[in-house]
Amino acid sequence: MDAKLIAAALGRSRPAANGEWLASCPVVDHGQGNGDRNPSLSVTDSDGKLLLKCHGGCSQNDVWAAVRDLGLLPQLSEWVEPLVIRPINGHHPAPVQIPRPPVQLHLTQEWEYVDESGIVLFVKQRFKTSDSKGKTYKLLRVMSDGTRQASMQGARVIPYRLADVLEAKLQGKPVFLCEGEKAADALASIGVFTSTSHTGAGSWPAANSTWFADLNIVLVPDNDAPGYRYASLVASALLPIAKSVRLLALPVGHTQDAFEWVAAGGDKAQLMALCKGLQPVLDASDIVYFPPAAEDAEPAIELSLDAEELEPEPAIELVPEESKIRIEPWDTIQDEPVEWLIQDVLPRKGFSALFGPPGSFKSFCALSFAHSVATGLAWMGKEVTTPGGVLYLCAEGFGGMGARIKACRLHNKTEPGAPVFVIRQQLNLRSSKEDI
Repeated sequence: MDAKLIAAALGRSRPAANGEWLASCPVVDHGQGNGDRNPSLSVTDSDGKLLLKCHGGCSQNDVWAAVRDLGLLPQLSEWVEPLVIRPINGHHPAPVQIPRPPVQLHLTQEWEYVDESGIVLFVKQRFKTSDSKGKTYKLLRVMSDGTRQASMQGARVIPYRLADVLEAKLQGKPVFLCEGEKAADALASIGVFTSTSHTGAGSWPAANSTWFADLNIVLVPDNDAPGYRYASLVASALLPIAKSVRLLALPVGHTQDAFEWVAAGGDKAQLMALCKGLQPVLDASDIVYFPPAAEDAEPAIELSLDAEELEPEPAIELVPEESKIRIEPWDTIQDEPVEWLIQDVLPRKGFSALFGPPGSFKSFCALSFAHSVATGLAWMGKEVTTPGGVLYLCAEGFGGMGARIKACRLHNKTEPGAPVFVIRQQLNLRSSKEDI
C-alpha cells in the first residue's frame, strides 16, 4: 500500500511537497485524546520505503503501532529489520536483515460510547496480539450511516456509560470513575453508576469534564503507579467543578483493579462499606502510589484476647458526678517544668495541635511522631524521653491512611512488632460514655 492510499485511509488526507502526503495521526492519545483535527502526520513513500512522522509529538513507535493495528500495512510480513553492525577496520559491511513476523490480532472485546440520545458515536476495540505487548486497542468512529471510520477525526468525545452519569445526576448518586471500560462494567454489574474515558491511563479528555459538574466522584484506580497517576490527572480536571472527589483504594493485589475485586466476590454492600468515611480529595497531588511491601513483609498485627485469662478491671467513671476542676488564686501558682515526650516538640502531658494547609504532610508528621514514640528512635534529632505504645485515631476516616502508614514503615525500616495501633473508624469523643 503506497503513501497516498494509507493517507486516504487515515482521513483528512491532502498532498504536500515532494510527493509527501499529510493525514490524521491515528495514535489514540493524540491531541489529549481528542484526535488529530489538523492533519499532522506526514506519509512518504520513497524508493519503496514508507516513512511516517507525526509533527504533533507522537512517538515513532506509537505511530507505527497505530498504523499497523489499523491493518494498513499488509506487507509487513515481507519487511525486514536491520541489525546493528559494527565497523571492522574502518569498513562498514552491508546490513544483514532478518524478517520480522507479522503481528497477529484477535478481537476480544468491544465497547460502545453512546450519547444522550442513544446513538453510538464511536467504539473501542481490544485485541489480543502475538507480540510482547500482548494486547492493543483501536478506536473507530461510527458514521451516521452506521459505517465505521478507522479514525476519531470529527467524532464527538463523550465519557463511557454516559447514561450512568446522567442518571447519577438525577438521583444525586455518586459516579465511580475507573481507569478502563472493563473495570467500569464490572462495578456497574453490582448496581452502581460508573464511567471512564476512552483514552486509558494516558490522559483525560477535556471534553469529558463538563459531564461531571456538581457530581460526587469516587475515583477507583488500578493498584499500580499508572493507575494512581491517572486518578491524579482526573482529580486535577474535576476538582474545580465536581461537588466532591474521593479516592477509593480497593483491597486488591498489585496491578489489579475493580474487575478482579468484583470477580473475587465484591458486591455493592461491601463497596459502600469501603466508601464509608472517605474524606474528600482537596489536592490532586495528595493522590500518591506507594509500591507494595516485599512478599516476606510481616503480617498485620492482630490482637486476640481471651476474656477468661484477664483479670477483671474496675470500672472507670469517665464523667464523675463531682467536678475535678480546681480554682486557685494566681499568687499561689508555682512554675512547673515541662516534661517532654519528644524533646522540645511533643509534651508528655497536655494537648498538642498539628495544623497546616492541605497537602502539607500533617498526617506524615503525626505518623512519624507515633513511630518515634513507639520505637524510642529520635525524631529529627530530638530525643524521645519516654518510649511507649501509641494509639492512632483516624478521626477523619481511613481514606489514604493505609498508603501513608506503608510509606512510614518503609522509610523507617520499622521492625515487626512496633507498638503502634490504629482505630480506623471515625470517632465522636463527645457523643456518649458508651462510644468512648
